[in-house]
Amino acid sequence: MPASVESIGDLNGDGQPEALVNQDSTFCYGATGSGFQLMTKPASGQWAKVPGAGGQGIATFLKTKGTAGWPDLEIGGPGFCFPVWRFDGKAYVLNRQEYEGKACK
Repeated sequence: MPASVESIGDLNGDGQPEALVNQDSTFCYGATGSGFQLMTKPASGQWAKVPGAGGQGIATFLKTKGTAGWPDLEIGGPGFCFPVWRFDGKAYVLNRQEYEGKACK
C-alpha cells in the first residue's frame, strides 16, 4: 500500500519542516489499519525519521509538549485508552495513557 504525507510544517519551532507520513493497511497494521512515521528535515537537507515516532496506530498531535517544543503524540486505534508519547530530548517515549484527555483508570 502506498504511503501519504498527511501534514507538513514546523512542529517544534526550529524553523525546519516535519512531515507525518501515514500508510493504511489492515494486512500490515491489523485492526488498527494504519501506521505512521514522523519525519524531520534538518538543515543538512536529508529527511530523517524522528526517533521513537513511528509504528502502528493513528498519530494525533496534542497541545501538550515535551522537550525542545515537540508536541505530544497520542497513538489511537481500537479501544478506549491510548498511549501518549512525549519527546525526551532524544526520542519519543511513552509518557502516559489517556482517553479523551483524561488519565485512564
